[in-house]
Amino acid sequence: MASTNFVTIRERAVDEYYGPRAALLRGTVDSGDTDTVVDAALALAGATADHYDYGYIKITSTTDGLAPQGEVRAIDEGGLTAATGSFETVAFTAAVGAGDTMEVHPEFHPDSLDRIANKLLRSLHMPSFFPLTLDLQGSDDNDMEASGVTGWTGGTATPTKSTVAYNGAQSITLTGSGALDYVTAGNFAVVAGKSYYAGVMCQVDSGDSARVRMIDSTNSATIKDSGDTTQEAWMEYLFQWSAPTGCRQAQARLMCVASGDIARWDDYHIWADAAHVYPLPSWLTRKEQLLGVYAFPQGTGGPVADTFRADEMWSLYLPFRFERADTRADTPLYIWVAAAGSRRPFIRALRPLAEVSADYVTTVANTIPLSSTEADALVLGVVGGMHRMASNNTVGEEKKGHLSEAARYEREYDNGTRHLRPEWRENRVEHRRVTGTIA
Repeated sequence: MASTNFVTIRERAVDEYYGPRAALLRGTVDSGDTDTVVDAALALAGATADHYDYGYIKITSTTDGLAPQGEVRAIDEGGLTAATGSFETVAFTAAVGAGDTMEVHPEFHPDSLDRIANKLLRSLHMPSFFPLTLDLQGSDDNDMEASGVTGWTGGTATPTKSTVAYNGAQSITLTGSGALDYVTAGNFAVVAGKSYYAGVMCQVDSGDSARVRMIDSTNSATIKDSGDTTQEAWMEYLFQWSAPTGCRQAQARLMCVASGDIARWDDYHIWADAAHVYPLPSWLTRKEQLLGVYAFPQGTGGPVADTFRADEMWSLYLPFRFERADTRADTPLYIWVAAAGSRRPFIRALRPLAEVSADYVTTVANTIPLSSTEADALVLGVVGGMHRMASNNTVGEEKKGHLSEAARYEREYDNGTRHLRPEWRENRVEHRRVTGTIA
Protein backbone atom coordinates (compact mmCIF):
# COMPACT_ATOMS: atom_id res chain seq x y z
CA MET A 1 0.00 0.00 0.00
CA ALA A 2 1.27 3.39 -0.92
CA SER A 3 1.68 5.91 1.87
CA THR A 4 1.67 9.69 2.14
CA ASN A 5 3.55 11.83 4.62
CA PHE A 6 1.21 13.74 6.93
CA VAL A 7 3.35 16.87 6.60
CA THR A 8 2.88 16.72 2.83
CA ILE A 9 -0.90 16.75 3.29
CA ARG A 10 -0.69 19.91 5.40
CA GLU A 11 1.76 21.63 3.04
CA ARG A 12 -0.37 20.91 -0.01
CA ALA A 13 -3.48 22.16 1.78
CA VAL A 14 -1.63 25.36 2.71
CA ASP A 15 -0.53 25.82 -0.92
CA GLU A 16 -4.10 25.35 -2.18
CA TYR A 17 -5.67 27.70 0.35
CA TYR A 18 -3.08 30.46 0.69
CA GLY A 19 -1.30 30.19 -2.66
CA PRO A 20 -3.16 32.94 -4.54
CA ARG A 21 -2.31 35.54 -1.89
CA ALA A 22 0.85 34.28 -0.11
CA ALA A 23 3.09 32.28 -2.41
CA LEU A 24 6.05 31.98 -0.01
CA LEU A 25 4.92 29.49 2.58
CA ARG A 26 7.91 27.33 3.51
CA GLY A 27 11.65 27.42 3.41
CA THR A 28 15.03 26.35 4.76
CA VAL A 29 16.49 28.48 7.53
CA ASP A 30 19.66 30.46 6.75
CA SER A 31 20.22 31.61 10.32
CA GLY A 32 18.33 32.29 13.53
CA ASP A 33 18.11 32.19 17.28
CA THR A 34 15.34 31.49 19.79
CA ASP A 35 13.11 34.32 18.53
CA THR A 36 14.41 35.05 15.01
CA VAL A 37 14.10 32.98 11.85
CA VAL A 38 15.82 34.08 8.64
CA ASP A 39 15.36 32.67 5.15
CA ALA A 40 16.50 34.96 2.36
CA ALA A 41 14.34 33.05 -0.12
CA LEU A 42 11.26 34.37 1.70
CA ALA A 43 12.23 38.01 1.18
CA LEU A 44 9.23 39.93 -0.17
CA ALA A 45 10.20 43.05 -2.10
CA GLY A 46 7.89 45.91 -1.20
CA ALA A 47 6.08 44.06 1.58
CA THR A 48 5.33 45.83 4.82
CA ALA A 49 6.55 44.75 8.24
CA ASP A 50 3.04 43.64 9.20
CA HIS A 51 2.52 41.44 6.11
CA TYR A 52 2.47 38.25 8.27
CA ASP A 53 0.89 39.69 11.42
CA TYR A 54 -1.25 37.11 13.25
CA GLY A 55 0.52 34.31 11.39
CA TYR A 56 2.60 31.39 12.66
CA ILE A 57 5.88 29.63 11.97
CA LYS A 58 6.21 25.87 12.45
CA ILE A 59 9.65 24.23 12.51
CA THR A 60 9.10 21.00 10.60
CA SER A 61 12.61 19.60 10.96
CA THR A 62 15.94 20.40 12.58
CA THR A 63 19.36 19.22 11.49
CA ASP A 64 19.90 17.37 14.79
CA GLY A 65 16.31 16.14 15.27
CA LEU A 66 16.03 18.05 18.55
CA ALA A 67 14.08 21.13 19.74
CA PRO A 68 12.60 23.26 18.34
CA GLN A 69 11.52 20.55 15.89
CA GLY A 70 7.72 20.43 15.69
CA GLU A 71 7.25 23.68 17.63
CA VAL A 72 4.89 26.48 16.52
CA ARG A 73 5.29 30.15 17.44
CA ALA A 74 3.31 33.29 16.55
CA ILE A 75 4.98 35.93 14.37
CA ASP A 76 5.40 39.23 16.22
CA GLU A 77 3.24 42.16 15.17
CA GLY A 78 5.33 44.00 12.59
CA GLY A 79 7.77 41.11 12.82
CA LEU A 80 8.74 40.75 9.14
CA THR A 81 11.85 42.36 7.71
CA ALA A 82 10.77 41.97 4.11
CA ALA A 83 14.11 42.77 2.48
CA THR A 84 15.94 39.92 4.23
CA GLY A 85 13.20 37.35 4.91
CA SER A 86 13.65 37.72 8.67
CA PHE A 87 10.80 36.90 11.05
CA GLU A 88 10.64 37.92 14.70
CA THR A 89 8.60 35.42 16.75
CA VAL A 90 7.63 34.44 20.24
CA ALA A 91 10.61 32.54 21.64
CA PHE A 92 11.13 28.87 20.74
CA THR A 93 12.52 26.54 23.42
CA ALA A 94 15.82 26.32 21.54
CA ALA A 95 17.60 28.32 18.85
CA VAL A 96 16.54 27.80 15.25
CA GLY A 97 19.62 26.92 13.18
CA ALA A 98 20.81 26.93 9.59
CA GLY A 99 19.42 24.00 7.64
CA ASP A 100 16.25 23.65 9.73
CA THR A 101 13.04 23.68 7.69
CA MET A 102 9.90 25.68 8.42
CA GLU A 103 6.35 26.42 7.35
CA VAL A 104 4.81 29.91 7.36
CA HIS A 105 1.07 29.96 8.10
CA PRO A 106 -0.38 33.42 7.37
CA GLU A 107 -3.76 32.87 9.04
CA PHE A 108 -4.58 29.59 10.76
CA HIS A 109 -2.55 27.87 13.47
CA PRO A 110 -1.08 24.70 11.88
CA ASP A 111 -2.65 22.59 14.64
CA SER A 112 -6.05 23.63 13.24
CA LEU A 113 -5.14 22.02 9.93
CA ASP A 114 -3.97 18.89 11.75
CA ARG A 115 -7.28 18.66 13.61
CA ILE A 116 -9.25 18.98 10.36
CA ALA A 117 -7.13 16.26 8.72
CA ASN A 118 -7.47 13.90 11.70
CA LYS A 119 -11.23 14.43 11.81
CA LEU A 120 -11.39 13.33 8.18
CA LEU A 121 -9.02 10.41 8.80
CA ARG A 122 -11.28 9.07 11.54
CA SER A 123 -14.01 8.51 8.95
CA LEU A 124 -11.76 6.71 6.44
CA HIS A 125 -11.31 2.94 6.46
CA MET A 126 -8.91 0.66 4.59
CA PRO A 127 -9.59 -2.98 3.64
CA SER A 128 -7.67 -5.19 6.06
CA PHE A 129 -7.33 -8.86 7.01
CA PHE A 130 -7.58 -9.89 10.65
CA PRO A 131 -7.40 -13.38 12.22
CA LEU A 132 -10.81 -14.69 13.34
CA THR A 133 -10.07 -15.91 16.83
CA LEU A 134 -11.52 -17.04 20.15
CA ASP A 135 -8.40 -15.66 21.86
CA LEU A 136 -8.86 -11.99 20.94
CA GLN A 137 -5.79 -10.18 22.23
CA GLY A 138 -6.61 -7.27 24.52
CA SER A 139 -5.15 -4.63 22.22
CA ASP A 140 -6.50 -6.30 19.05
CA ASP A 141 -2.92 -7.27 18.26
CA ASN A 142 -3.52 -10.77 16.88
CA ASP A 143 -2.25 -9.41 13.56
CA MET A 144 0.76 -7.74 15.29
CA GLU A 145 -0.14 -4.37 13.73
CA ALA A 146 -0.72 -2.42 16.97
CA SER A 147 1.92 -0.01 18.24
CA GLY A 148 4.23 -1.56 20.84
CA VAL A 149 3.78 -4.92 22.55
CA THR A 150 1.02 -4.09 25.04
CA GLY A 151 -0.79 -7.32 25.91
CA TRP A 152 2.08 -9.62 24.94
CA THR A 153 3.87 -11.12 27.92
CA GLY A 154 6.12 -14.10 28.42
CA GLY A 155 9.31 -15.43 29.86
CA THR A 156 12.49 -13.45 30.42
CA ALA A 157 13.12 -11.52 27.20
CA THR A 158 10.95 -8.58 26.13
CA PRO A 159 9.34 -9.01 22.70
CA THR A 160 9.63 -6.25 20.11
CA LYS A 161 7.95 -5.36 16.82
CA SER A 162 9.70 -5.95 13.49
CA THR A 163 8.98 -4.63 9.99
CA VAL A 164 9.76 -8.13 8.68
CA ALA A 165 6.18 -9.36 8.36
CA TYR A 166 4.11 -12.03 6.65
CA ASN A 167 0.97 -9.89 6.45
CA GLY A 168 0.68 -6.16 6.98
CA ALA A 169 3.57 -4.04 8.19
CA GLN A 170 4.72 -5.73 11.41
CA SER A 171 5.44 -8.99 13.17
CA ILE A 172 6.36 -9.67 16.79
CA THR A 173 9.96 -10.74 17.43
CA LEU A 174 11.49 -12.56 20.38
CA THR A 175 15.17 -13.17 21.00
CA GLY A 176 15.30 -15.97 23.54
CA SER A 177 17.22 -15.19 26.72
CA GLY A 178 17.16 -18.84 27.71
CA ALA A 179 15.93 -22.22 26.53
CA LEU A 180 12.23 -22.22 25.61
CA ASP A 181 11.81 -18.51 26.28
CA TYR A 182 8.40 -17.47 24.98
CA VAL A 183 5.85 -14.77 24.26
CA THR A 184 2.12 -15.23 24.85
CA ALA A 185 -1.15 -13.34 24.50
CA GLY A 186 -2.18 -14.76 27.90
CA ASN A 187 -4.94 -17.09 29.07
CA PHE A 188 -8.28 -17.61 27.35
CA ALA A 189 -11.35 -19.61 28.37
CA VAL A 190 -11.93 -23.10 26.98
CA VAL A 191 -14.41 -25.96 27.51
CA ALA A 192 -12.95 -29.27 28.66
CA GLY A 193 -13.21 -31.93 25.96
CA LYS A 194 -13.85 -29.42 23.17
CA SER A 195 -11.64 -29.52 20.06
CA TYR A 196 -9.76 -26.43 18.89
CA TYR A 197 -7.11 -25.37 16.39
CA ALA A 198 -4.09 -23.10 16.93
CA GLY A 199 -2.51 -21.25 14.02
CA VAL A 200 0.32 -18.73 13.65
CA MET A 201 2.90 -17.75 11.03
CA CYS A 202 6.56 -18.17 11.99
CA GLN A 203 9.95 -17.21 10.56
CA VAL A 204 13.36 -17.66 12.21
CA ASP A 205 16.88 -16.37 11.66
CA SER A 206 19.60 -18.60 10.22
CA GLY A 207 20.56 -21.41 12.58
CA ASP A 208 17.72 -20.69 14.99
CA SER A 209 14.57 -22.64 15.84
CA ALA A 210 11.05 -22.05 17.16
CA ARG A 211 8.19 -24.02 18.69
CA VAL A 212 4.53 -23.55 19.65
CA ARG A 213 3.29 -24.98 22.95
CA MET A 214 -0.31 -25.18 24.16
CA ILE A 215 -0.63 -24.93 27.96
CA ASP A 216 -3.41 -26.09 30.29
CA SER A 217 -3.25 -23.01 32.51
CA THR A 218 -5.76 -24.42 35.01
CA ASN A 219 -3.56 -27.42 35.83
CA SER A 220 -0.15 -25.97 34.82
CA ALA A 221 0.44 -28.72 32.28
CA THR A 222 1.48 -28.97 28.67
CA ILE A 223 -1.33 -29.94 26.29
CA LYS A 224 0.79 -30.23 23.15
CA ASP A 225 4.16 -29.24 21.67
CA SER A 226 4.59 -28.61 17.96
CA GLY A 227 7.63 -29.64 15.98
CA ASP A 228 10.64 -27.29 15.95
CA THR A 229 10.97 -25.24 12.78
CA THR A 230 14.29 -23.84 11.55
CA GLN A 231 12.87 -22.31 8.38
CA GLU A 232 13.92 -18.80 7.34
CA ALA A 233 10.92 -18.65 4.98
CA TRP A 234 7.54 -17.94 6.58
CA MET A 235 5.93 -21.22 7.65
CA GLU A 236 2.41 -21.83 8.89
CA TYR A 237 2.25 -23.49 12.29
CA LEU A 238 -1.11 -25.23 12.72
CA PHE A 239 -2.36 -28.10 14.85
CA GLN A 240 -5.52 -29.47 16.44
CA TRP A 241 -5.79 -29.89 20.21
CA SER A 242 -8.43 -30.59 22.83
CA ALA A 243 -8.88 -29.04 26.26
CA PRO A 244 -8.14 -31.77 28.86
CA THR A 245 -10.48 -32.80 31.66
CA GLY A 246 -10.66 -30.06 34.26
CA CYS A 247 -9.10 -27.45 31.96
CA ARG A 248 -10.92 -24.12 32.04
CA GLN A 249 -8.18 -21.82 30.72
CA ALA A 250 -5.49 -22.39 28.11
CA GLN A 251 -2.54 -20.43 26.74
CA ALA A 252 -0.51 -20.52 23.54
CA ARG A 253 3.23 -19.94 23.94
CA LEU A 254 5.32 -18.89 20.93
CA MET A 255 8.81 -20.13 21.79
CA CYS A 256 12.46 -19.76 20.92
CA VAL A 257 13.99 -23.20 21.40
CA ALA A 258 17.50 -22.16 22.53
CA SER A 259 18.97 -19.09 24.17
CA GLY A 260 19.78 -16.46 21.56
CA ASP A 261 17.37 -17.88 18.96
CA ILE A 262 15.36 -15.25 17.08
CA ALA A 263 11.79 -16.00 15.99
CA ARG A 264 9.20 -13.76 14.35
CA TRP A 265 5.48 -14.38 14.60
CA ASP A 266 2.47 -13.04 12.68
CA ASP A 267 -1.31 -13.63 12.52
CA TYR A 268 -1.95 -15.66 15.67
CA HIS A 269 -5.38 -17.16 16.31
CA ILE A 270 -7.38 -19.93 17.98
CA TRP A 271 -10.59 -21.28 16.46
CA ALA A 272 -13.15 -24.02 17.10
CA ASP A 273 -13.32 -27.25 15.14
CA ALA A 274 -17.07 -26.80 14.61
CA ALA A 275 -19.27 -23.83 13.74
CA HIS A 276 -18.96 -21.19 16.44
CA VAL A 277 -19.69 -17.60 17.50
CA TYR A 278 -16.61 -15.33 17.49
CA PRO A 279 -15.91 -11.84 18.81
CA LEU A 280 -14.81 -9.23 16.29
CA PRO A 281 -11.99 -6.78 17.08
CA SER A 282 -12.92 -3.61 18.94
CA TRP A 283 -12.27 -1.39 15.89
CA LEU A 284 -15.07 -3.15 14.01
CA THR A 285 -18.14 -1.32 15.33
CA ARG A 286 -20.54 -1.31 12.36
CA LYS A 287 -21.83 -4.23 10.34
CA GLU A 288 -21.04 -2.36 7.13
CA GLN A 289 -17.32 -2.64 7.91
CA LEU A 290 -17.29 -6.44 7.53
CA LEU A 291 -16.58 -7.44 3.92
CA GLY A 292 -16.46 -11.20 4.40
CA VAL A 293 -15.01 -14.22 6.21
CA TYR A 294 -12.48 -16.44 4.46
CA ALA A 295 -10.66 -19.68 5.18
CA PHE A 296 -7.11 -20.38 4.01
CA PRO A 297 -6.38 -24.10 3.47
CA GLN A 298 -2.93 -25.46 4.28
CA GLY A 299 -0.26 -26.03 1.70
CA THR A 300 1.94 -29.11 1.63
CA GLY A 301 3.54 -30.26 4.86
CA GLY A 302 6.69 -28.54 6.04
CA PRO A 303 9.96 -30.16 7.11
CA VAL A 304 8.69 -30.79 10.67
CA ALA A 305 5.39 -31.76 12.23
CA ASP A 306 2.59 -29.18 12.42
CA THR A 307 4.17 -26.84 9.85
CA PHE A 308 2.89 -26.12 6.36
CA ARG A 309 4.26 -24.25 3.38
CA ALA A 310 2.49 -20.91 2.97
CA ASP A 311 0.76 -19.49 -0.10
CA GLU A 312 0.14 -22.76 -1.94
CA MET A 313 -3.67 -22.70 -1.68
CA TRP A 314 -6.22 -20.03 -2.40
CA SER A 315 -8.90 -18.86 0.00
CA LEU A 316 -12.47 -20.05 0.40
CA TYR A 317 -15.50 -18.02 1.45
CA LEU A 318 -17.07 -18.99 4.81
CA PRO A 319 -20.79 -18.41 5.50
CA PHE A 320 -21.42 -16.14 8.48
CA ARG A 321 -24.14 -14.08 10.13
CA PHE A 322 -24.21 -11.44 12.83
CA GLU A 323 -25.22 -12.93 16.13
CA ARG A 324 -24.87 -10.31 18.86
CA ALA A 325 -24.29 -6.56 19.02
CA ASP A 326 -23.77 -4.29 22.00
CA THR A 327 -22.17 -0.88 21.60
CA ARG A 328 -21.37 -0.82 25.35
CA ALA A 329 -18.95 -3.73 25.02
CA ASP A 330 -15.21 -3.62 24.35
CA THR A 331 -15.93 -5.93 21.40
CA PRO A 332 -19.31 -4.69 20.15
CA LEU A 333 -20.02 -7.30 17.45
CA TYR A 334 -20.12 -11.11 17.39
CA ILE A 335 -20.62 -13.32 14.35
CA TRP A 336 -21.56 -16.96 13.85
CA VAL A 337 -19.22 -18.63 11.36
CA ALA A 338 -19.57 -22.03 9.69
CA ALA A 339 -17.00 -24.67 10.53
CA ALA A 340 -13.59 -23.92 9.03
CA GLY A 341 -12.04 -27.24 10.05
CA SER A 342 -8.25 -27.03 9.76
CA ARG A 343 -8.42 -24.06 7.39
CA ARG A 344 -7.28 -20.81 9.03
CA PRO A 345 -10.20 -18.32 9.23
CA PHE A 346 -9.78 -14.57 8.65
CA ILE A 347 -12.16 -11.65 8.40
CA ARG A 348 -11.76 -9.01 5.73
CA ALA A 349 -13.02 -5.67 6.97
CA LEU A 350 -12.76 -1.93 6.59
CA ARG A 351 -10.42 -0.82 9.37
CA PRO A 352 -10.44 2.85 10.46
CA LEU A 353 -7.28 4.81 9.82
CA ALA A 354 -5.48 6.01 12.90
CA GLU A 355 -5.11 9.67 13.68
CA VAL A 356 -1.61 11.06 13.14
CA SER A 357 -0.04 12.99 16.01
CA ALA A 358 3.55 13.22 14.76
CA ASP A 359 3.19 16.18 12.41
CA TYR A 360 6.80 17.06 11.62
CA VAL A 361 9.09 15.68 8.97
CA THR A 362 11.72 13.45 10.50
CA THR A 363 9.55 11.00 12.41
CA VAL A 364 8.54 7.70 10.79
CA ALA A 365 5.19 7.78 12.60
CA ASN A 366 3.63 10.41 10.37
CA THR A 367 2.60 8.42 7.28
CA ILE A 368 -0.91 7.59 6.10
CA PRO A 369 -1.60 4.48 3.96
CA LEU A 370 -3.29 6.33 1.12
CA SER A 371 -2.75 6.17 -2.63
CA SER A 372 -1.83 9.37 -4.44
CA THR A 373 -5.41 9.97 -5.59
CA GLU A 374 -6.78 9.30 -2.09
CA ALA A 375 -4.20 11.71 -0.66
CA ASP A 376 -5.31 14.31 -3.22
CA ALA A 377 -8.88 13.91 -1.97
CA LEU A 378 -7.77 14.29 1.67
CA VAL A 379 -6.00 17.55 0.78
CA LEU A 380 -9.23 18.86 -0.77
CA GLY A 381 -11.13 17.87 2.35
CA VAL A 382 -8.69 19.79 4.55
CA VAL A 383 -8.98 22.88 2.32
CA GLY A 384 -12.76 22.61 2.52
CA GLY A 385 -12.47 22.56 6.31
CA MET A 386 -10.25 25.64 6.21
CA HIS A 387 -12.81 27.54 4.15
CA ARG A 388 -15.57 26.48 6.53
CA MET A 389 -13.47 27.64 9.48
CA ALA A 390 -12.78 30.96 7.73
CA SER A 391 -16.52 31.47 7.19
CA ASN A 392 -16.96 31.66 10.95
CA ASN A 393 -14.74 34.76 11.06
CA THR A 394 -16.19 36.65 8.10
CA VAL A 395 -19.47 38.28 7.07
CA GLY A 396 -21.37 39.21 3.94
CA GLU A 397 -20.04 38.29 0.51
CA GLU A 398 -16.74 37.10 1.94
CA LYS A 399 -18.57 34.63 4.19
CA LYS A 400 -20.68 33.42 1.26
CA GLY A 401 -17.52 32.94 -0.80
CA HIS A 402 -15.91 30.77 1.88
CA LEU A 403 -19.05 28.67 2.30
CA SER A 404 -19.31 28.17 -1.46
CA GLU A 405 -15.67 27.08 -1.67
CA ALA A 406 -16.11 24.79 1.37
CA ALA A 407 -19.03 23.03 -0.30
CA ARG A 408 -17.10 22.61 -3.57
CA TYR A 409 -14.01 21.14 -1.91
CA GLU A 410 -16.08 18.89 0.33
CA ARG A 411 -17.91 17.45 -2.71
CA GLU A 412 -14.58 16.65 -4.33
CA TYR A 413 -13.37 15.04 -1.08
CA ASP A 414 -16.54 12.90 -0.93
CA ASN A 415 -16.09 11.76 -4.52
CA GLY A 416 -12.48 10.78 -3.88
CA THR A 417 -12.96 8.90 -0.60
CA ARG A 418 -16.42 7.33 -0.64
CA HIS A 419 -14.92 3.88 -1.28
CA LEU A 420 -13.09 4.21 2.06
CA ARG A 421 -16.22 4.92 4.10
CA PRO A 422 -18.55 2.11 5.27
CA GLU A 423 -21.69 4.24 4.96
CA TRP A 424 -21.31 4.11 1.16
CA ARG A 425 -21.24 0.30 1.03
CA GLU A 426 -24.98 -0.05 0.49
CA ASN A 427 -24.43 1.34 -3.02
CA ARG A 428 -21.48 -0.87 -3.83
CA VAL A 429 -21.17 -4.32 -5.33
CA GLU A 430 -19.00 -6.65 -3.24
CA HIS A 431 -17.26 -9.74 -4.57
CA ARG A 432 -17.25 -12.72 -2.25
CA ARG A 433 -13.82 -13.95 -3.17
CA VAL A 434 -10.71 -12.30 -1.77
CA THR A 435 -9.33 -12.12 -5.30
CA GLY A 436 -12.28 -10.03 -6.50
CA THR A 437 -11.94 -6.34 -7.27
CA ILE A 438 -13.36 -3.99 -4.68
CA ALA A 439 -15.19 -1.30 -6.64
